[in-house]
Amino acid sequence: MNIIRSTTLTLGLIAAGFAFAQPGSAGLGTTEILQRVEQAGFTDVRDLEFDDGLWEVKARDRDGRRVELLVDPATGEIIDPRSTPALGAADIRSRLEAQGYTAIRDVEYDDGRWEAEAVNAAGQAVDLKLDPRDGRVLSEKVDND
Repeated sequence: MNIIRSTTLTLGLIAAGFAFAQPGSAGLGTTEILQRVEQAGFTDVRDLEFDDGLWEVKARDRDGRRVELLVDPATGEIIDPRSTPALGAADIRSRLEAQGYTAIRDVEYDDGRWEAEAVNAAGQAVDLKLDPRDGRVLSEKVDND
C-alpha cells in the first residue's frame, strides 16, 4: 500500500511539474524527502517545495491532522515549525557576528526558521533565514528595499 501511495505521489508530483533535482549542489532531492516523511509516519503529502534552505512539506500526521513540516535537505531531519527553537535570539546574533555579519537587526523566529536582517562581508544589506537548531545560514538574499 505504501509503495503504491509513494508511486502515485511521485507520479502526481511529476505531473504537477515538480523537479526531482537536488537543491543547490548538495542535499536530498524530493524522492528522498518523500521517503523520510513517510518513514516518519506522515501521509497524504500534498505540497513539497524547497524554500529558504529547507524543504517545506504539507502532510497529515498520525492523527489525520493537516501539518506543515520543514525538512533539512542535508540530513533529512524533520522540523516541526510550531516547536520551540533550540537557539534563542541572542544565540543567533552571536553566530551571525562570528560569521562576519554586522548591523544585525529584526531577529525573530517565524515559521520554523530564524530570520534576521544584517549587512554581509561585502557590505550588502541582506535578509537571512537560519536553521532553528544550529543557527546555520540557510539563505541569504540581498535586500532590495
